Amino acid sequence: MKDKIVTIRKPAQNELTIKKSRFIASVLPVGNEQEAMSFIKQVRKENNQANHNVYAYLIDEHTQRYSDDGEPGGTAGRPVLD
Repeated sequence: MKDKIVTIRKPAQNELTIKKSRFIASVLPVGNEQEAMSFIKQVRKENNQANHNVYAYLIDEHTQRYSDDGEPGGTAGRPVLD
């Protein structure tokens, strides 16, 4: 039996503040890397004062990327991907 895949149906955004740090999560269903990178660029532009713009995306079983964007290696992007 194949693993159940959970995915995004529609764009969404949520914000959380922890110890005076603001975390904004933005999601969008995409079909390819170009769409993913375009969305990441848009989010970076909208949040240009952010210290870190961490991202992760999974297109198919062979195409996945993530970035810690200056956070300690493996502490931000990878957990987002997982």
